[in-house]
Amino acid sequence: MSKRTDTIKSLFTAPQSSALSADNMPAALPRVSSGSVRSLKDSFSEVEKENEELRERIASGAVILEIDPSLVDPSPLADRFRDQDDSSFEALKQ
Repeated sequence: MSKRTDTIKSLFTAPQSSALSADNMPAALPRVSSGSVRSLKDSFSEVEKENEELRERIASGAVILEIDPSLVDPSPLADRFRDQDDSSFEALKQ
């Protein structure tokens, strides 16, 4: 074999030397939350979970809500058949 072939082969077969860099530093230990931070995190996790459950129930149509009719605001748009008499409406349906 030629010197060139040997050199190329040695590039790929030589053991890699461990270079010193920031990349091969040991991983830092995971941070542990303090009591108040952990408490807030747990609270928000519970709220987020409850919110997701409610969204799923609403999306599936599994929730039926009864509303007091007095809480419903009237429509700001006028009924387009308000001024019509019943006979003309019946004629329109025919």
